[in-house]
Amino acid sequence: MTSTIASAMATFPFQDQDALRVPSSVSLECTEGDGAHDSPHVLFIDDKKIPVDLIKSIIPNSALVVFPTSLYLNGVLWTYKLHLFRMRGVYKFSIHSKGPHQRLSESSNVAGETYGSTHRNEPARQVRPTILAASITFYGPNNDPKQSIDCVWTELGARYDATTKFTLQQLLALADNGLVRARVCMVAPRSYFDLSTIIDLKPATVPDDKRRLVEEILRGDKPVDVEKPLYSDYRHSCAPDSLIVFLLFREVNAMFGHGRCVIRAHAALHVVPGEQRCTFPGSTASDMRVFIPFVYGLPPPLHEDWQRILHFGRGVLSILTDDALTSFLAQWEAEICRQARALEPTISSTYPLMRLLTDIWICPYGWMPVAKRVVIGRLGDMAHRISDTVPDFWFKEESPKPANSEEERLQNGNNHLPVIMKTMTKHRAHVGNVRKVGIHLNQSGKPDEKINEVAPRVGKKTKKTRLIYTNSTWNSYSLHAWKRQLG
Repeated sequence: MTSTIASAMATFPFQDQDALRVPSSVSLECTEGDGAHDSPHVLFIDDKKIPVDLIKSIIPNSALVVFPTSLYLNGVLWTYKLHLFRMRGVYKFSIHSKGPHQRLSESSNVAGETYGSTHRNEPARQVRPTILAASITFYGPNNDPKQSIDCVWTELGARYDATTKFTLQQLLALADNGLVRARVCMVAPRSYFDLSTIIDLKPATVPDDKRRLVEEILRGDKPVDVEKPLYSDYRHSCAPDSLIVFLLFREVNAMFGHGRCVIRAHAALHVVPGEQRCTFPGSTASDMRVFIPFVYGLPPPLHEDWQRILHFGRGVLSILTDDALTSFLAQWEAEICRQARALEPTISSTYPLMRLLTDIWICPYGWMPVAKRVVIGRLGDMAHRISDTVPDFWFKEESPKPANSEEERLQNGNNHLPVIMKTMTKHRAHVGNVRKVGIHLNQSGKPDEKINEVAPRVGKKTKKTRLIYTNSTWNSYSLHAWKRQLG
């Protein structure tokens, strides 16, 4: 352990309380310390209390798994877990890399495992952080460090193994009042937590003439050189709220296969026989205000009616090709991230954040993993900052029973809200227990501790190990109330 890390650790005494260790005056999205904002490295400090009774209950060739350590900053998350192994009569600590999630279940580490209708609910471009230093320090009852051990990288199993092993008697000697107080410290580059490394947040540049053309079309006007109109029908082509949308001939030609193919043949798209027009039965004008800009190369705006998103996906989006749909969702995800990051962590941001989370939750599971972490992080930070002044009654995980049929109808349309609150509460509990300190670490001392290559997310295990969790009452749960598939 370097003097820089030891000095930073001394600033924060070991915390025994079971409440959140990060004070409400400190944002969960920021670092503490003298170099809070401009430091090149971030020190993560996580204090853990391990009951002696659980240590004694570890059987040979098994491990005790302690509550996860979440490395989170600016919407970027990576989780580690502290394991205590018992093998051949000795005990060894190790810090295991788990991935960009906060799941407690070990079964999710199967290579290539998929979730929901698309893929893993994890950012595709995110890799494991380069940990510059990792250590475990044991504390006495008066916040005095008893022993500190460094951890070194082991490719097999994607973990950091402690350089020192213990006998049961040595572990018990570190305990006080039936608890072993262990502080996990990890240092990562601040650059890893730059959100732009896992998602492109730059708005697309659009020519002014094309933007004016789309605005003219969405107003219902007929531009020059129009060959084929596109009707958006709510019930039929003569519905009062239908919107006539005109597509230029060159755009239609590209969409149907002569050039950049955007639209494929689908039951949701009907070409009227004998007429130069096609219709979208079941779609509305609000659907077209999202779809038409995308067809013309503009970023698609978020849907103004969240209750229409599922119908919009099953209808209009179902005619897009796979590449076009991927591009559409990526632009939606980036827009959600930009809007969430622009909001202040105040009570007035509650509705806008819940509106963005509703857009994410209604989409099929796994479609917007980056946006989900960003918005949940913002909501959790808001709840953390106002926790001393605003009661937590609106963060409860269960909805009240409806008093009448009207309340039941409204509640059925918002049954995703308790799941969002549960996810936010879980995020707040994980992130709020880890202190983040900005430091300037001298990397010339131990260059072998750095991991320069991108290692696989999950190492191949040669032997199965029985795992015992210290938080058995915290059940692993799906972060979604449902997993829907469009179409």
